[in-house]
Amino acid sequence: MPLTSTSGFAAATWPLTQPRAGILTQPSFLWAASDPAANSIVKRGKFIHDDVVCQDPLPPPIDLTTPTALAVIAMGDSEITKSDARMSPGVVCSGCHAQMDPYSRVLQNFGPIGNYRTVDEAGRPVVPVVTFKVGPLAPMMVNGAPELAQAVVSTKVLAGCAVQKMSSYAIGSTIRLYNTCEIQTLRTQFDQSDGSMASLLTQVALAPFVRARSGGTL
Repeated sequence: MPLTSTSGFAAATWPLTQPRAGILTQPSFLWAASDPAANSIVKRGKFIHDDVVCQDPLPPPIDLTTPTALAVIAMGDSEITKSDARMSPGVVCSGCHAQMDPYSRVLQNFGPIGNYRTVDEAGRPVVPVVTFKVGPLAPMMVNGAPELAQAVVSTKVLAGCAVQKMSSYAIGSTIRLYNTCEIQTLRTQFDQSDGSMASLLTQVALAPFVRARSGGTL
C-alpha cells in the first residue's frame, strides 16, 4: 500500500516487479552483508553458507598478496565477473568460492542497500541464475531469491540449520559441523514433527546433550 504520511511508519508491500522472499531480501540483511558502496558476493555468500544452510567451516583465506592471488583479484570489473574469475576451474581460490559465491549470485538483483536493480554496477543486465555444483543444493538450478528460498526449504537444509543453531544456543557453544551424531538425531526427530517452533524448542530442550553434563545429570 502507498504511504499516506511522511510523519511516521506505515505498512507497505514490495512491488510485484521486485521478486523478494524472506529475510535474505530485506534491506537490513543486504546492507549488513555488503560493502559501503557495492554489494559483496563474498560477504553475502559466506553468511548464507555459514548461517543459513549451516555448512561446515571453510579453510582460512589464502595469502592474497601472492602474485597468483593478486592476478585473480585484478580480474573482472563487476561483482559477477570477479566471482567468475574466483570460481574458474583450477584457480587457487575456486575451492572455497565455489561453495560460497553461488548463494549470493542469485541475489544480484539487490544492490548494496537492498535496492532492486536490473543492471549491475558495470551496466550489464543482472541474470540471477545459478546451477549449484557442490553443497546441499547441488545439482539444482536456481533463478532468483524466491527459488533460493524454496530450495532451502524443500531440501530441508534450512530446518536442519535451525536445529543446529537452536542447539548451539541451548548449550552456549557454537556447533559448526553439520553431521554430528547428536544433531542428526534431532534433525530426524524434527523432520517427523509438525515442523513448528514449539516442536523445535521442545526437542532441543529434551535432548540428552542439553539435559546432562559431565559428572551426572541435571
